[in-house]
Amino acid sequence: MPNIIPACSRNFQRSLHSTTSTLPSLTTGRTLREHFERRGKLAPWRVKRAIGHLEQQMSMKTTDDDMSRFQGVLASLRIYRVPQLLASIRKSLQASADQDVCTTEFLAISVEACKVVLPSLFGSYHLVYVLELGEELRLNLEVPATGYPNRFDDGATQALGSEALTMRLIQQKTSIPVPKVYHFDTSFDNELKCPYILMEYIGGFSCFNRWFDKSCEAQLLEDRHKRILEELAKGMLQLDQFSYELAGAPLYDQSGQPAGMGPIRKEDTEALLKRLEQDDPDTSPVLQEFGPFSDPAAFFLCMLNHRDTPTEPYGRGIYMVLRLFIEWTPFEPPSGAPKFVLSHPDFNLQNIIVSEDGALAGIIDWDGVAAVPYCIGNIRYPSWLTRDWDTMKYGFGRESAHGSLPEDSP
Repeated sequence: MPNIIPACSRNFQRSLHSTTSTLPSLTTGRTLREHFERRGKLAPWRVKRAIGHLEQQMSMKTTDDDMSRFQGVLASLRIYRVPQLLASIRKSLQASADQDVCTTEFLAISVEACKVVLPSLFGSYHLVYVLELGEELRLNLEVPATGYPNRFDDGATQALGSEALTMRLIQQKTSIPVPKVYHFDTSFDNELKCPYILMEYIGGFSCFNRWFDKSCEAQLLEDRHKRILEELAKGMLQLDQFSYELAGAPLYDQSGQPAGMGPIRKEDTEALLKRLEQDDPDTSPVLQEFGPFSDPAAFFLCMLNHRDTPTEPYGRGIYMVLRLFIEWTPFEPPSGAPKFVLSHPDFNLQNIIVSEDGALAGIIDWDGVAAVPYCIGNIRYPSWLTRDWDTMKYGFGRESAHGSLPEDSP
């Protein structure tokens, strides 16, 4: 596999990783502890609560914390109406003149024997229900955490539609194994009384388990690593065809065709940290919107400008140097390369599904997909190979959602 080097230097990429890190990257006690020590407001129980919350975001296990974070949407969601929802979707698709491959596949499914597997899975921003239709067929029903009245705003509506239609676009134009989207609804006018995406269930193994398989012989594990990286590289290179003059979240018209760029939605790290400082028990997502941007430097500076300027000298110095790096760096991509390119929003182990021998089975969780500057776009290294570049994430042997996080950086 060729050694793919992004346009930015490796040293500058380290700075960019720190600039664009979000709260879920704060997965070590050391990192949060240092944050509060620098602010002069260290509270051990807050650190423990924050770490627990972040670990649950990554582990996808059901806890009382999850029930609290999702209580709004759970109160609205009529999950018992899934059979009626599937019947309604079938009726709608049968009457549609647009019979694509996904429509044909869905119409061939017998929806009468649908079973909802409980409990649901809890992610950072979604509930995911597995639907069993017969002995072998499964679907995923994804419901946004903010998918209830007075919380699901225009930005959330746009983001859900962008996620679903971008997945369809990638599935139609590339061989990247993204889940097929059978249907989605950004409104409350459906059987569930919640917005949702109904998509293909991709079976296999988490890349985390296959990559750090301690029971595997060294040579076999090395061969598996090579296969995973080669197949990921082949897939990510195909995203080159989705190039843009603006950075942002793809927008689509009523017929599902690309129609411009909208703002990028990211978790508001500063707001979440302030909750911890103020003893606020609220754990619901806080999102912010940026862009779109016509200039890569503006993209990075906007992320930096939203953060509070550190109060202590060392932090202020780092902040000033990082700003200078961004202002001085030439962001022009290599000749022939696009300025902005479509990229997976969280290119990490938990979102990659592989077979037992490392064959790529699926790339999931495209929530927040956007066109970003080329230097951090589709040809960047996967996150688990660059963990030592990220000062917010790096911790040798520190506890994480998986116990002790194995080290495998270059």
